[in-house]
Amino acid sequence: MKYHAILLLLFLFFVAHSCKVDKSPIGIAQDSTGNADDSTGNGGIDTTQFVDDSLYTNPNGLIPTATGNSWIYADSLWKSSGLTTEFDSVSIIGVELINDQPWWHLSGYSLTTILISPKFMIENDTIYHMETFYPAGNAPAIQFIPPQDTAVTYTTLLGGDVLYTRTVYKLTDPFITPAGIFNDCVKYIHYDYSGEADNICVICPGVGIVYRLIVFNAWNQFIHSSTLVEFQIEE
Repeated sequence: MKYHAILLLLFLFFVAHSCKVDKSPIGIAQDSTGNADDSTGNGGIDTTQFVDDSLYTNPNGLIPTATGNSWIYADSLWKSSGLTTEFDSVSIIGVELINDQPWWHLSGYSLTTILISPKFMIENDTIYHMETFYPAGNAPAIQFIPPQDTAVTYTTLLGGDVLYTRTVYKLTDPFITPAGIFNDCVKYIHYDYSGEADNICVICPGVGIVYRLIVFNAWNQFIHSSTLVEFQIEE
């Protein structure tokens, strides 16, 4: 609760300054989706491994999957040095088969925007990302599980060797962002040692991640929020 006033100030500041934001690095143009254009159009990712996605698309999943799906987030980052705001664009650029499982590739991925890695898979309504397990190497790791009728707490990994618990439950009220009013959303939340929520993610099935909040109170304190402002889901 103590962060609500700060978050309100962050949001108002962002609205007041959003027209002045330019996320493009100097000398790098942006394409129509807001992603940096490096002449390949896919952030330098080798797309030759991609397959026809028609057998794997799911417009109704926790994160709807289809090549061309895209999301734009309003990011606000508060640190001791001050507040910064920017837009962050993410899009699905293709699907690759790894061990006969479809792994979706993201372009414009940023750890500051979403919780999954640049490559993710959805199986039985559970979202996995490719995690590095030491010393075994890369393997799928659970990120988000489907909600149940009551709140459920589950364990995942960060960095391949850090156990991390999240609690997931269905929201009963609509969740509102500049992108719209969303019903049937799901909230994923992690609590720190003092019982404060320090990592929140709200997902709306058929839309994707609509909100994310991180509160970091260790050696480099910051508060970071990402709010969905625009999205496009392929039919």
